[in-house]
Amino acid sequence: MDLEFLLRRTPKWRVALEGVLFSDGDIVEAGDAAEEAEEDVED
Repeated sequence: MDLEFLLRRTPKWRVALEGVLFSDGDIVEAGDAAEEAEEDVED
């Protein structure tokens, strides 16, 4: 429930967590890619 709240309130968290949690492969590479995608999202 707390995670859902954060995802609804903070678009950057949504992008980052979706990039890590819902991707296949190496979690470190997915995290790096998600952080880069997060930088493109406005608050």
